[in-house]
Amino acid sequence: MSWFSKPKGSNPAEIERSLGYLRERGFDVDAFLDRLDVDDMLTAPLGNTENCLSPNEIAGLVERDELGPARRLHVAECDDCRRLVGVYERASHEDWVADDELHIVRGEQIWIPEGGDFYLI
Repeated sequence: MSWFSKPKGSNPAEIERSLGYLRERGFDVDAFLDRLDVDDMLTAPLGNTENCLSPNEIAGLVERDELGPARRLHVAECDDCRRLVGVYERASHEDWVADDELHIVRGEQIWIPEGGDFYLI
């Protein structure tokens, strides 16, 4: 199970204890990881309520000004959503500078899905 591989520097006993704790309480870790779906994550609310914006809605608002009146009202009243929209705006409007010298600290703990895209911010 690649999510719980034991990278250098981790404590295998602690990982096993954590997994055991979850399993003892009826939580099926493997089934949970199998259910993770990128599309679901991008459409799920990010804030504290079911009415909060999803990552896709935040992107649509910031990049294309696409958001209906009811959703805009929610953003106006929701601290979480305003904060998340602000983070996305700052990140998307930042002038990113290529760094020829890339240093990865703890590279053995970076997990990239096989065949997945890798974005370094």
